[in-house]
Amino acid sequence: MALYKTSTTQATSASCSAGTSVNPSNAIPDNCHTVIIYNEDTTNTILINTGTAGGALAKATSSNVPPQGTLTLAIGVRSERVGLFDFIYDCDAGTATARITYVLSLGS
Repeated sequence: MALYKTSTTQATSASCSAGTSVNPSNAIPDNCHTVIIYNEDTTNTILINTGTAGGALAKATSSNVPPQGTLTLAIGVRSERVGLFDFIYDCDAGTATARITYVLSLGS
């Protein structure tokens, strides 16, 4: 039986220090339909939002990924997204690294 592969993945990361949001190493590709964020830190929460990197993100108005937790966001490929955006990352204390996986569509 043949397998039909309809997607592939691309890995990137964002290393952040509390109070200073950053962009990930690689921006979201146009054919990315799902973003998976893993917080490998054992004590600090990663904060995710949209906007311009550099400032602090508020925990109350950002998506939160708890220590050693995962967040999966279905965003749709670029032609299906409402507006253009990229995520920025911060953490609530200390430093943390978000391990990010982009799930990419191979079809049209």
